[in-house]
Amino acid sequence: MPADLAVLTPREREVALAAVSGDDTRAIAGRLALSPRTVEHHLSAAYRKLGVRNRAALVALLRDVPAAGPEPATRYAVSGSAHVAYQVTGSGDRDLVLIPGFVSNVENAWTWPEHAAFLRRLATGRRLIVFDKRGTGLSDPVTDPARLTLEQRMDEVRAVMDAAGSRRATLFGFSEGAALSMLFAATYPSRVNGLILYGALISGSLDAASSGAASVFAEPERSWQIMREVWGTGQFLAPFGPSAAATTAGLAHIARFERHGASPAAAHAIIKMAGAIEVRGLCPVVRAPALVLHRTGDRLVPVSNSRYLAGHLPAARYAEFPGLDHPPWLGDNAPVLGAVEEFLRTDHPPVRTGGMLLQTILMASEALTPAELATLERFRGRPSASSHGLVYAFEGPVRATECAIALAQVRPGLRVAVHAGELDFRPAGVAGPMLAVTAAVLAAAAPGQVVVTGVVRDLTLGSDLRFAAGPRLDLPGGGRVELHHVGGPAG
Repeated sequence: MPADLAVLTPREREVALAAVSGDDTRAIAGRLALSPRTVEHHLSAAYRKLGVRNRAALVALLRDVPAAGPEPATRYAVSGSAHVAYQVTGSGDRDLVLIPGFVSNVENAWTWPEHAAFLRRLATGRRLIVFDKRGTGLSDPVTDPARLTLEQRMDEVRAVMDAAGSRRATLFGFSEGAALSMLFAATYPSRVNGLILYGALISGSLDAASSGAASVFAEPERSWQIMREVWGTGQFLAPFGPSAAATTAGLAHIARFERHGASPAAAHAIIKMAGAIEVRGLCPVVRAPALVLHRTGDRLVPVSNSRYLAGHLPAARYAEFPGLDHPPWLGDNAPVLGAVEEFLRTDHPPVRTGGMLLQTILMASEALTPAELATLERFRGRPSASSHGLVYAFEGPVRATECAIALAQVRPGLRVAVHAGELDFRPAGVAGPMLAVTAAVLAAAAPGQVVVTGVVRDLTLGSDLRFAAGPRLDLPGGGRVELHHVGGPAG
Protein backbone atom coordinates (compact mmCIF):
# COMPACT_ATOMS: atom_id res chain seq x y z
CA MET A 1 0.00 0.00 0.00
CA PRO A 2 1.49 3.40 -0.91
CA ALA A 3 2.76 5.51 1.97
CA ASP A 4 0.84 8.74 2.63
CA LEU A 5 3.64 11.14 3.54
CA ALA A 6 1.09 13.92 3.90
CA VAL A 7 0.47 12.63 7.44
CA LEU A 8 3.98 13.75 8.41
CA THR A 9 4.93 17.26 9.44
CA PRO A 10 7.34 19.05 7.06
CA ARG A 11 10.25 18.41 9.44
CA GLU A 12 9.32 14.73 9.91
CA ARG A 13 9.13 14.34 6.15
CA GLU A 14 12.53 16.01 5.69
CA VAL A 15 14.15 13.75 8.29
CA ALA A 16 12.50 10.62 6.87
CA LEU A 17 13.68 11.40 3.33
CA ALA A 18 17.19 12.05 4.63
CA ALA A 19 17.13 8.59 6.22
CA VAL A 20 16.12 7.09 2.86
CA SER A 21 19.17 8.68 1.24
CA GLY A 22 21.38 6.61 3.56
CA ASP A 23 22.48 9.15 6.20
CA ASP A 24 22.92 8.04 9.80
CA THR A 25 21.45 10.02 12.69
CA ARG A 26 24.53 12.16 13.26
CA ALA A 27 24.83 13.07 9.57
CA ILE A 28 21.15 14.00 9.37
CA ALA A 29 21.51 16.13 12.50
CA GLY A 30 24.51 17.99 11.08
CA ARG A 31 22.87 18.65 7.74
CA LEU A 32 19.54 19.83 9.15
CA ALA A 33 21.02 21.74 12.12
CA LEU A 34 19.22 19.51 14.64
CA SER A 35 20.42 17.53 17.63
CA PRO A 36 20.71 13.73 17.22
CA ARG A 37 18.00 13.32 19.86
CA THR A 38 15.62 15.54 17.85
CA VAL A 39 16.32 13.52 14.72
CA GLU A 40 15.45 10.28 16.54
CA HIS A 41 12.28 11.92 17.88
CA HIS A 42 11.14 12.84 14.36
CA LEU A 43 12.00 9.37 13.06
CA SER A 44 10.00 7.73 15.87
CA ALA A 45 7.02 9.92 14.98
CA ALA A 46 7.37 8.95 11.32
CA TYR A 47 7.51 5.23 12.21
CA ARG A 48 4.31 5.55 14.23
CA LYS A 49 2.37 7.54 11.62
CA LEU A 50 3.46 5.35 8.68
CA GLY A 51 2.97 2.06 10.52
CA VAL A 52 6.55 0.77 10.40
CA ARG A 53 8.76 -0.48 13.23
CA ASN A 54 12.25 0.73 12.37
CA ARG A 55 14.50 2.59 9.94
CA ALA A 56 14.98 -0.37 7.62
CA ALA A 57 11.23 -0.72 7.21
CA LEU A 58 10.90 3.03 6.64
CA VAL A 59 13.55 2.96 3.90
CA ALA A 60 11.91 -0.04 2.22
CA LEU A 61 8.53 1.71 2.28
CA LEU A 62 9.67 5.07 0.96
CA ARG A 63 11.90 3.71 -1.78
CA ASP A 64 8.89 2.12 -3.47
CA VAL A 65 6.70 5.24 -3.69
CA PRO A 66 7.11 8.66 -5.24
CA ALA A 67 8.66 11.21 -2.92
CA ALA A 68 6.29 13.41 -1.00
CA GLY A 69 5.79 17.10 -1.16
CA PRO A 70 4.72 19.46 -3.92
CA GLU A 71 6.92 19.52 -7.00
CA PRO A 72 8.68 22.80 -7.78
CA ALA A 73 7.03 24.93 -10.43
CA THR A 74 8.41 24.55 -13.94
CA ARG A 75 9.28 27.83 -15.59
CA TYR A 76 10.96 28.81 -18.85
CA ALA A 77 14.11 30.80 -19.48
CA VAL A 78 14.67 32.34 -22.91
CA SER A 79 17.98 31.64 -24.64
CA GLY A 80 18.03 33.44 -27.98
CA SER A 81 14.67 32.46 -29.42
CA ALA A 82 14.47 29.14 -27.54
CA HIS A 83 12.74 28.22 -24.29
CA VAL A 84 14.55 26.21 -21.63
CA ALA A 85 12.52 24.52 -18.88
CA TYR A 86 13.90 24.92 -15.37
CA GLN A 87 12.92 24.55 -11.71
CA VAL A 88 14.18 26.06 -8.48
CA THR A 89 13.77 24.20 -5.19
CA GLY A 90 15.17 24.65 -1.69
CA SER A 91 16.28 27.86 -0.05
CA GLY A 92 19.49 29.42 1.14
CA ASP A 93 22.05 32.06 0.29
CA ARG A 94 23.99 29.81 -2.10
CA ASP A 95 22.98 28.29 -5.41
CA LEU A 96 23.73 24.92 -6.98
CA VAL A 97 23.01 24.42 -10.70
CA LEU A 98 22.62 20.80 -11.81
CA ILE A 99 23.74 20.40 -15.44
CA PRO A 100 22.20 17.15 -16.70
CA GLY A 101 23.82 14.41 -18.67
CA PHE A 102 22.34 12.42 -21.54
CA VAL A 103 18.63 13.25 -21.20
CA SER A 104 16.41 14.61 -18.44
CA ASN A 105 12.91 15.77 -17.57
CA VAL A 106 12.61 18.14 -14.62
CA GLU A 107 9.09 17.00 -13.73
CA ASN A 108 9.51 13.28 -14.32
CA ALA A 109 12.53 13.24 -11.96
CA TRP A 110 10.19 13.68 -8.98
CA THR A 111 8.30 10.46 -9.80
CA TRP A 112 11.42 8.32 -9.29
CA PRO A 113 11.89 8.00 -5.50
CA GLU A 114 15.67 7.65 -5.58
CA HIS A 115 15.98 10.54 -8.01
CA ALA A 116 13.66 12.73 -5.94
CA ALA A 117 15.52 11.91 -2.73
CA PHE A 118 18.81 12.82 -4.43
CA LEU A 119 17.45 16.20 -5.57
CA ARG A 120 16.00 16.97 -2.16
CA ARG A 121 19.32 16.17 -0.56
CA LEU A 122 21.09 18.56 -2.93
CA ALA A 123 18.47 21.25 -2.20
CA THR A 124 18.87 21.07 1.57
CA GLY A 125 20.34 24.31 2.86
CA ARG A 126 20.64 25.94 -0.56
CA ARG A 127 18.75 26.71 -3.78
CA LEU A 128 18.95 23.93 -6.35
CA ILE A 129 18.40 24.95 -9.99
CA VAL A 130 17.68 22.16 -12.47
CA PHE A 131 16.88 22.39 -16.17
CA ASP A 132 16.36 20.37 -19.36
CA LYS A 133 18.70 21.01 -22.26
CA ARG A 134 17.01 21.93 -25.52
CA GLY A 135 15.91 18.81 -27.36
CA THR A 136 15.22 16.96 -24.09
CA GLY A 137 12.50 16.91 -21.46
CA LEU A 138 10.21 19.93 -21.35
CA SER A 139 12.48 22.35 -23.21
CA ASP A 140 11.94 23.32 -26.83
CA PRO A 141 12.40 20.43 -29.27
CA VAL A 142 14.99 20.79 -31.99
CA THR A 143 15.30 19.02 -35.32
CA ASP A 144 18.73 17.65 -34.46
CA PRO A 145 20.07 18.08 -30.89
CA ALA A 146 23.55 17.13 -32.14
CA ARG A 147 23.59 20.40 -34.11
CA LEU A 148 23.55 22.48 -30.90
CA THR A 149 27.06 23.69 -30.17
CA LEU A 150 28.72 23.89 -26.76
CA GLU A 151 28.47 27.68 -27.11
CA GLN A 152 24.69 27.45 -27.49
CA ARG A 153 24.45 25.01 -24.59
CA MET A 154 26.54 27.42 -22.50
CA ASP A 155 24.10 30.21 -23.34
CA GLU A 156 21.30 27.99 -22.01
CA VAL A 157 23.06 27.72 -18.63
CA ARG A 158 23.54 31.48 -18.49
CA ALA A 159 19.90 32.10 -19.45
CA VAL A 160 18.64 29.74 -16.73
CA MET A 161 20.86 31.34 -14.09
CA ASP A 162 19.69 34.81 -15.12
CA ALA A 163 16.03 33.77 -15.07
CA ALA A 164 16.46 32.21 -11.62
CA GLY A 165 18.19 35.32 -10.30
CA SER A 166 21.47 33.48 -9.71
CA ARG A 167 24.52 35.70 -10.08
CA ARG A 168 26.99 33.05 -8.91
CA ALA A 169 26.62 29.32 -8.31
CA THR A 170 28.37 26.00 -7.94
CA LEU A 171 27.87 23.86 -11.05
CA PHE A 172 27.19 20.13 -10.69
CA GLY A 173 28.00 18.60 -14.08
CA PHE A 174 26.88 15.00 -14.50
CA SER A 175 28.23 12.79 -17.33
CA GLU A 176 28.47 14.88 -20.52
CA GLY A 177 27.19 17.84 -18.47
CA ALA A 178 30.72 18.01 -17.03
CA ALA A 179 32.16 19.30 -20.32
CA LEU A 180 29.59 22.08 -20.42
CA SER A 181 30.32 22.95 -16.78
CA MET A 182 34.03 23.25 -17.54
CA LEU A 183 33.45 25.51 -20.54
CA PHE A 184 31.11 27.78 -18.58
CA ALA A 185 33.55 28.02 -15.65
CA ALA A 186 36.42 28.98 -17.98
CA THR A 187 34.34 31.54 -19.90
CA TYR A 188 32.50 33.11 -16.94
CA PRO A 189 34.75 32.54 -13.92
CA SER A 190 33.11 35.31 -11.88
CA ARG A 191 29.80 33.44 -11.97
CA VAL A 192 31.15 30.10 -10.75
CA ASN A 193 31.74 29.33 -7.09
CA GLY A 194 33.03 25.81 -7.76
CA LEU A 195 32.57 22.70 -9.88
CA ILE A 196 31.33 19.23 -8.99
CA LEU A 197 32.10 16.87 -11.87
CA TYR A 198 30.53 13.43 -11.44
CA GLY A 199 30.97 10.53 -13.88
CA ALA A 200 32.45 13.07 -16.26
CA LEU A 201 32.59 12.35 -19.97
CA ILE A 202 35.36 14.62 -21.26
CA SER A 203 36.84 12.55 -24.09
CA GLY A 204 35.59 9.74 -26.26
CA SER A 205 39.12 8.38 -26.63
CA LEU A 206 39.94 7.62 -22.98
CA ASP A 207 39.71 3.83 -22.63
CA ALA A 208 36.31 3.63 -24.32
CA ALA A 209 36.79 -0.09 -24.87
CA SER A 210 36.91 -0.69 -21.12
CA SER A 211 33.17 -0.14 -20.63
CA GLY A 212 29.81 0.14 -22.28
CA ALA A 213 30.97 3.43 -23.78
CA ALA A 214 32.50 1.40 -26.59
CA SER A 215 29.12 0.29 -27.88
CA VAL A 216 27.13 3.42 -27.02
CA PHE A 217 29.35 6.38 -27.92
CA ALA A 218 31.96 4.81 -30.19
CA GLU A 219 29.40 2.88 -32.25
CA PRO A 220 26.36 5.19 -32.47
CA GLU A 221 24.84 3.43 -35.48
CA ARG A 222 24.84 0.12 -33.65
CA SER A 223 23.26 1.92 -30.71
CA TRP A 224 20.58 3.28 -33.04
CA GLN A 225 19.54 -0.19 -34.14
CA ILE A 226 19.08 -1.19 -30.50
CA MET A 227 17.30 2.04 -29.58
CA ARG A 228 14.76 1.64 -32.37
CA GLU A 229 13.73 -1.66 -30.85
CA VAL A 230 13.83 -1.03 -27.09
CA TRP A 231 13.86 2.71 -26.32
CA GLY A 232 11.08 3.46 -23.84
CA THR A 233 11.12 0.00 -22.25
CA GLY A 234 14.10 0.74 -20.02
CA GLN A 235 16.22 -1.91 -21.71
CA PHE A 236 18.59 0.54 -23.40
CA LEU A 237 19.71 2.35 -20.22
CA ALA A 238 19.26 -0.62 -17.88
CA PRO A 239 22.89 -1.83 -18.16
CA PHE A 240 24.09 1.52 -16.86
CA GLY A 241 21.82 1.51 -13.79
CA PRO A 242 21.97 -2.15 -12.73
CA SER A 243 20.86 -1.57 -9.13
CA ALA A 244 17.55 -0.14 -10.39
CA ALA A 245 17.17 -2.53 -13.34
CA ALA A 246 17.30 -5.50 -10.96
CA THR A 247 13.72 -4.84 -9.80
CA THR A 248 10.47 -4.52 -11.73
CA ALA A 249 9.74 -1.13 -10.16
CA GLY A 250 13.24 0.14 -10.88
CA LEU A 251 13.11 -0.93 -14.51
CA ALA A 252 9.76 0.84 -14.85
CA HIS A 253 11.38 4.07 -13.63
CA ILE A 254 14.22 3.68 -16.14
CA ALA A 255 11.67 3.15 -18.91
CA ARG A 256 9.80 6.29 -17.89
CA PHE A 257 13.11 8.18 -17.76
CA GLU A 258 13.76 7.16 -21.37
CA ARG A 259 10.30 8.06 -22.66
CA HIS A 260 10.05 11.41 -20.91
CA GLY A 261 13.67 12.38 -21.54
CA ALA A 262 13.72 12.37 -25.34
CA SER A 263 12.35 10.64 -28.40
CA PRO A 264 14.46 7.78 -29.81
CA ALA A 265 15.79 9.93 -32.65
CA ALA A 266 16.65 12.83 -30.35
CA ALA A 267 18.35 10.50 -27.88
CA HIS A 268 20.40 8.98 -30.69
CA ALA A 269 21.48 12.43 -31.89
CA ILE A 270 22.65 13.29 -28.39
CA ILE A 271 24.64 10.05 -28.21
CA LYS A 272 26.43 10.97 -31.46
CA MET A 273 27.27 14.39 -30.04
CA ALA A 274 28.45 12.96 -26.72
CA GLY A 275 30.74 10.49 -28.45
CA ALA A 276 32.60 13.38 -30.08
CA ILE A 277 33.19 15.34 -26.86
CA GLU A 278 36.83 16.29 -26.38
CA VAL A 279 37.54 18.98 -23.77
CA ARG A 280 40.83 17.86 -22.27
CA GLY A 281 42.38 21.01 -23.74
CA LEU A 282 40.20 23.12 -21.43
CA CYS A 283 41.76 21.79 -18.22
CA PRO A 284 44.51 24.43 -17.83
CA VAL A 285 42.01 27.31 -18.01
CA VAL A 286 39.40 25.88 -15.61
CA ARG A 287 40.57 27.54 -12.40
CA ALA A 288 37.48 27.10 -10.22
CA PRO A 289 37.84 24.74 -7.24
CA ALA A 290 36.62 21.35 -8.45
CA LEU A 291 35.41 18.16 -6.81
CA VAL A 292 35.79 15.22 -9.22
CA LEU A 293 33.88 12.02 -8.39
CA HIS A 294 33.56 8.70 -10.19
CA ARG A 295 32.47 5.12 -9.52
CA THR A 296 35.23 2.73 -10.46
CA GLY A 297 32.88 0.25 -12.15
CA ASP A 298 30.81 2.84 -14.05
CA ARG A 299 29.45 0.91 -17.04
CA LEU A 300 28.91 3.92 -19.29
CA VAL A 301 31.79 6.36 -18.76
CA PRO A 302 35.25 4.93 -17.97
CA VAL A 303 36.84 6.13 -14.74
CA SER A 304 39.88 7.19 -16.78
CA ASN A 305 37.98 10.37 -17.68
CA SER A 306 37.83 11.56 -14.08
CA ARG A 307 41.36 10.40 -13.34
CA TYR A 308 42.52 12.64 -16.18
CA LEU A 309 40.64 15.60 -14.67
CA ALA A 310 42.14 14.90 -11.26
CA GLY A 311 45.62 15.11 -12.73
CA HIS A 312 45.11 18.13 -14.99
CA LEU A 313 42.63 20.57 -13.41
CA PRO A 314 44.54 23.27 -11.50
CA ALA A 315 42.38 23.05 -8.33
CA ALA A 316 40.83 19.57 -8.14
CA ARG A 317 40.08 17.14 -5.33
CA TYR A 318 39.32 13.61 -6.38
CA ALA A 319 37.43 10.68 -4.90
CA GLU A 320 36.54 7.28 -6.31
CA PHE A 321 33.79 5.02 -5.04
CA PRO A 322 32.87 1.41 -5.70
CA GLY A 323 29.78 0.76 -7.79
CA LEU A 324 28.48 0.05 -11.29
CA ASP A 325 25.68 2.60 -11.61
CA HIS A 326 26.25 5.67 -13.77
CA PRO A 327 23.46 7.93 -12.37
CA PRO A 328 24.47 9.44 -9.01
CA TRP A 329 21.02 8.86 -7.51
CA LEU A 330 21.30 5.08 -7.81
CA GLY A 331 23.16 2.52 -5.72
CA ASP A 332 24.96 3.33 -2.49
CA ASN A 333 25.24 7.07 -2.99
CA ALA A 334 25.69 8.07 0.66
CA PRO A 335 29.50 8.42 0.24
CA VAL A 336 29.02 10.44 -2.94
CA LEU A 337 26.51 12.77 -1.29
CA GLY A 338 28.75 13.08 1.76
CA ALA A 339 31.65 14.27 -0.40
CA VAL A 340 29.34 16.69 -2.23
CA GLU A 341 27.98 18.09 1.03
CA GLU A 342 31.46 18.65 2.44
CA PHE A 343 32.52 20.48 -0.73
CA LEU A 344 29.38 22.64 -0.72
CA ARG A 345 29.88 23.59 2.94
CA THR A 346 33.32 24.99 2.10
CA ASP A 347 33.46 28.69 1.36
CA HIS A 348 35.14 29.12 -2.02
CA PRO A 349 36.07 32.76 -2.62
CA PRO A 350 35.49 34.17 -6.10
CA VAL A 351 38.10 33.02 -8.59
CA ARG A 352 40.56 35.84 -9.18
CA THR A 353 41.66 35.62 -12.78
CA GLY A 354 43.49 38.95 -12.92
CA GLY A 355 41.64 39.79 -16.15
CA MET A 356 42.36 36.38 -17.72
CA LEU A 357 39.35 34.94 -19.56
CA LEU A 358 38.83 32.06 -21.97
CA GLN A 359 38.52 33.67 -25.39
CA THR A 360 38.92 32.77 -29.03
CA ILE A 361 41.04 35.15 -31.06
CA LEU A 362 41.32 35.70 -34.77
CA MET A 363 44.42 37.06 -36.49
CA ALA A 364 44.53 38.10 -40.13
CA SER A 365 47.57 38.57 -42.36
CA GLU A 366 46.38 42.02 -43.46
CA ALA A 367 44.42 44.91 -41.98
CA LEU A 368 40.68 44.58 -42.45
CA THR A 369 38.72 47.01 -44.59
CA PRO A 370 35.61 48.80 -43.22
CA ALA A 371 33.38 46.27 -45.01
CA GLU A 372 35.34 43.39 -43.46
CA LEU A 373 35.10 45.03 -40.03
CA ALA A 374 31.32 45.08 -40.50
CA THR A 375 31.50 41.29 -41.08
CA LEU A 376 33.51 41.03 -37.85
CA GLU A 377 30.83 42.92 -35.93
CA ARG A 378 28.15 40.63 -37.34
CA PHE A 379 29.91 37.71 -35.63
CA ARG A 380 30.35 39.74 -32.40
CA GLY A 381 34.13 40.08 -32.66
CA ARG A 382 35.91 42.81 -30.74
CA PRO A 383 39.10 44.43 -32.07
CA SER A 384 41.88 44.80 -29.50
CA ALA A 385 45.44 46.06 -29.60
CA SER A 386 48.24 43.62 -28.75
CA SER A 387 51.98 43.19 -29.07
CA HIS A 388 51.23 41.24 -32.27
CA GLY A 389 49.15 44.01 -33.81
CA LEU A 390 45.39 44.20 -33.99
CA VAL A 391 43.58 40.98 -33.02
CA TYR A 392 39.88 40.15 -32.74
CA ALA A 393 38.41 38.47 -29.67
CA PHE A 394 35.26 36.29 -29.61
CA GLU A 395 33.43 34.60 -26.72
CA GLY A 396 33.06 31.39 -28.69
CA PRO A 397 35.14 29.42 -31.22
CA VAL A 398 32.22 28.73 -33.57
CA ARG A 399 31.54 32.43 -34.12
CA ALA A 400 35.25 33.14 -34.55
CA THR A 401 35.74 30.33 -37.08
CA GLU A 402 32.64 31.22 -39.07
CA CYS A 403 33.83 34.83 -39.17
CA ALA A 404 37.24 33.68 -40.44
CA ILE A 405 35.56 31.73 -43.25
CA ALA A 406 33.44 34.75 -44.20
CA LEU A 407 36.51 37.01 -44.32
CA ALA A 408 38.44 34.52 -46.48
CA GLN A 409 35.52 34.34 -48.89
CA VAL A 410 35.43 38.13 -49.23
CA ARG A 411 39.22 38.37 -49.74
CA PRO A 412 40.45 35.08 -51.26
CA GLY A 413 44.17 35.65 -50.61
CA LEU A 414 43.77 36.47 -46.91
CA ARG A 415 45.46 34.19 -44.36
CA VAL A 416 43.51 33.77 -41.10
CA ALA A 417 44.35 31.95 -37.86
CA VAL A 418 42.01 31.10 -34.96
CA HIS A 419 43.08 29.90 -31.52
CA ALA A 420 41.40 29.59 -28.09
CA GLY A 421 42.93 30.09 -24.66
CA GLU A 422 43.30 32.55 -21.82
CA LEU A 423 43.54 36.19 -22.80
CA ASP A 424 44.59 38.93 -20.40
CA PHE A 425 42.45 42.05 -20.84
CA ARG A 426 44.35 45.22 -19.94
CA PRO A 427 43.52 48.93 -20.39
CA ALA A 428 46.00 49.23 -23.26
CA GLY A 429 44.87 46.05 -25.01
CA VAL A 430 45.20 42.30 -24.61
CA ALA A 431 48.14 40.07 -23.72
CA GLY A 432 48.95 36.45 -23.01
CA PRO A 433 50.90 33.48 -24.34
CA MET A 434 48.09 32.53 -26.71
CA LEU A 435 48.94 35.56 -28.87
CA ALA A 436 52.34 34.13 -29.74
CA VAL A 437 50.75 30.76 -30.52
CA THR A 438 48.18 32.37 -32.82
CA ALA A 439 50.89 34.38 -34.58
CA ALA A 440 52.85 31.16 -35.21
CA VAL A 441 49.72 29.51 -36.61
CA LEU A 442 49.12 32.49 -38.89
CA ALA A 443 52.69 32.29 -40.19
CA ALA A 444 52.11 28.62 -41.09
CA ALA A 445 48.94 29.36 -43.07
CA ALA A 446 49.03 29.53 -46.86
CA PRO A 447 47.32 32.39 -48.78
CA GLY A 448 43.55 31.91 -48.71
CA GLN A 449 43.69 29.44 -45.82
CA VAL A 450 41.78 29.50 -42.53
CA VAL A 451 43.79 27.53 -39.99
CA VAL A 452 42.65 26.70 -36.45
CA THR A 453 44.27 24.88 -33.54
CA GLY A 454 43.11 21.56 -32.17
CA VAL A 455 41.42 23.13 -29.14
CA VAL A 456 39.26 25.28 -31.45
CA ARG A 457 38.21 22.24 -33.46
CA ASP A 458 37.30 20.38 -30.26
CA LEU A 459 35.17 23.25 -28.93
CA THR A 460 33.15 23.58 -32.15
CA LEU A 461 31.39 20.28 -31.42
CA GLY A 462 27.85 20.36 -32.81
CA SER A 463 28.55 22.93 -35.52
CA ASP A 464 28.42 22.41 -39.29
CA LEU A 465 32.09 23.31 -39.65
CA ARG A 466 34.31 20.89 -41.55
CA PHE A 467 37.97 20.35 -40.74
CA ALA A 468 40.91 18.76 -42.54
CA ALA A 469 43.84 17.68 -40.42
CA GLY A 470 46.97 19.71 -40.98
CA PRO A 471 50.50 19.38 -39.64
CA ARG A 472 51.71 19.66 -36.07
CA LEU A 473 53.40 22.97 -35.52
CA ASP A 474 56.50 23.30 -33.32
CA LEU A 475 56.17 26.49 -31.30
CA PRO A 476 59.10 28.89 -30.86
CA GLY A 477 59.01 28.64 -27.06
CA GLY A 478 58.65 24.86 -27.05
CA GLY A 479 55.65 22.59 -27.34
CA ARG A 480 53.56 21.59 -30.32
CA VAL A 481 50.08 22.41 -31.53
CA GLU A 482 47.83 20.53 -33.93
CA LEU A 483 46.62 22.53 -36.92
CA HIS A 484 43.44 22.07 -38.94
CA HIS A 485 42.31 23.65 -42.19
CA VAL A 486 38.72 24.81 -42.20
CA GLY A 487 35.87 24.75 -44.64
CA GLY A 488 32.15 25.06 -43.99
CA PRO A 489 29.19 27.41 -43.95
CA ALA A 490 29.46 30.92 -42.63
CA GLY A 491 26.42 32.79 -41.50
